[in-house]
Amino acid sequence: MLAALRRGAGTPRGVRYALPLAEITRAAYDIENYRQIMGVLARRLQDQGEDWRHVYKSLLLLEYMAKHGPQKARAWSAACWARLRAAE
Repeated sequence: MLAALRRGAGTPRGVRYALPLAEITRAAYDIENYRQIMGVLARRLQDQGEDWRHVYKSLLLLEYMAKHGPQKARAWSAACWARLRAAE
């Protein structure tokens, strides 16, 4: 699972994101993978400075998971978006 997250995070600009996003989202239906994925997303959403791409790609994954992932991912996504709006 971490390999899929790294592959998605290291994808060069212009390459289609659908495969890693779908693979990660499908894996999120398993509770252990879900915890791993959300842990990585939580860490990457805290990145700053030169690592702004981590935040951007995490938001892309978060949006995709909210649309296509398990219900608990939708709830977690909604909470993250609310925190991000409050931080503006």
